[in-house]
Amino acid sequence: MTSAHVPRDERRPRRAARPAVHDFSPEWGVADRPGGGEALIAFDDVVRWCEDLLADHDGPHSMVYVRQGFAVLGLDVFDHERCPVKPHDGLRQAHIDAARQLVAQIERFDLTLTALRTGELMRTVVEGPESLVFCGRVRPGEYLVAVRYLPAGLPDGDAATATDRELSLLMTDIRMEVFGQPDEHPGGDPGGELPPVDPGWELRISEGAPGWGRALAESALHPLDLHYLACYRDWRHVFDADRFDHPLAAARPGRLSPAARRERYAEAASRTRREMSLLAQTLWPVTSSGVRRIVLDVQEGALYAQMLPARGTFVFGVTTEQRAVRRAERRLTEAAARVPAS
Repeated sequence: MTSAHVPRDERRPRRAARPAVHDFSPEWGVADRPGGGEALIAFDDVVRWCEDLLADHDGPHSMVYVRQGFAVLGLDVFDHERCPVKPHDGLRQAHIDAARQLVAQIERFDLTLTALRTGELMRTVVEGPESLVFCGRVRPGEYLVAVRYLPAGLPDGDAATATDRELSLLMTDIRMEVFGQPDEHPGGDPGGELPPVDPGWELRISEGAPGWGRALAESALHPLDLHYLACYRDWRHVFDADRFDHPLAAARPGRLSPAARRERYAEAASRTRREMSLLAQTLWPVTSSGVRRIVLDVQEGALYAQMLPARGTFVFGVTTEQRAVRRAERRLTEAAARVPAS
């Protein structure tokens, strides 16, 4: 643990008044819980922190801890009035099953991302019109999966952003305080002003790109955050652009050349398109509202996909700077809003 890290119990004292949290964990023996043996007491902190976050206004409505493919902890606040989804037969088991399947799918997809040489997939966010699903890799083989049902009437994205941020902090606290692992900085730094784009910077864009695509890329891509942008319509490639050749985005030791990165991110965009439909199927028992946003947060940056209203239309973006993960997504979101309807 670094000296800059403030223990979670000091940052977030336990609330006196809190809604009851329902424990729907499968039965287990001591050896089955994460760590087992002496680590059992430390994992009790994880349970308590999860309960506290579930009780928070910005917290999720259910949390499942998956270890080596098995759900070893399940908590929810479905019975509380703040939850828009009420419990019914099979709902809690559906959350356990979906969490396990989601982890298996993420682990398979993570293997395909190794070709990018930007580290392991540590944070996955899947957002639909009515829900946010978060999957954080606490350490190899152990994941925290949470679901937040999004309330109607709030500005788009506010509740999802707050919950995502709180879960990223919780994942980091578990890593550092329970398992003695370093901070991987999931989600990057908080917001802040976006650095201006210099119109004189060189832009690489695919041949045959439409004029609006060039204008979009020139205003959105920045060598310090959003490095790559692609647009698809009816699931077909429209254009892709990047600033990988800019000195500020130059490859670090061990990274791919700009040409190799372009090729592999184009492949990653195609795989992400397929993953979106698979994710929707996996999460259907928990939330049937579909997928409109995916974040694949790796150790050095992130990949993003955002669906647009027209069928098969989405934008795909990449940053290779971990601290700029949230900033790069803001740029991509602004760019997505400017994609013509037809």
